[in-house]
Amino acid sequence: TVHLLGRPLGRLIDRDNPAEEDEDLQPYQLHLACRLEVEQHVRALIVQHTSGHDLILRGIRSIRADESSGVRLSAHLLLDGDAAARLEQLVARLSLEPGISAVHWHSADDSDTGPPHRAEDGTSTLSEG
Repeated sequence: TVHLLGRPLGRLIDRDNPAEEDEDLQPYQLHLACRLEVEQHVRALIVQHTSGHDLILRGIRSIRADESSGVRLSAHLLLDGDAAARLEQLVARLSLEPGISAVHWHSADDSDTGPPHRAEDGTSTLSEG
């Protein structure tokens, strides 16, 4: 009788195993620079746009600039193979926000962790005006 109850329970647990789901996801990082007064709003936008199953937020880190009122945010994301378009939508949405001066994303497998700049891998630099 233990095996009769244990097998269905094991299947239920295995089916809901988030570690298996993560195997198909690729790590990405989103970096942006913003003014201190808009940091909480920007964090909320990132959380809001990463609430789907194909774009998962694993963490947000902020570093305050020493001599300015700016903040650099780094978001660690997991994306499924088809989610690059959603990441592009997030970058486009963030680029419209006042107070954000730069947005940059890259695969976490890349060694590029430098400042935001324009390139063909999904990076962009914005100018505040």
